[in-house]
Amino acid sequence: GIWYLDSMDHLERYIGKKIQFTAMVLLPEKFPKGYFVPGRMAMTCCADDMAFLGYACEYASAERQKQKEWVKVTATVSNTTHIISGTTHFFCVSILYPPRLIL
Repeated sequence: GIWYLDSMDHLERYIGKKIQFTAMVLLPEKFPKGYFVPGRMAMTCCADDMAFLGYACEYASAERQKQKEWVKVTATVSNTTHIISGTTHFFCVSILYPPRLIL
């Protein structure tokens, strides 16, 4: 979870870098086709503040991912901002290879 917090606070450190991480798949209902969010539950203080942290990934076969399955993602970080429903902003990482299912 520490990397997620640091990258959200200091995204400029990671732009253009190739990253690889293991994460749980989240498929938000309001996201457009071709996107999913790999991430992890993170706790910054106590169990009451647990929250899912992740980055939106543009991936043509995103709909093949299953909610809450664990995958290994290899991607490049970008600072592209997308807007969904006029109000939701998110940063995107570009998938370099298809996510691999972790058993």
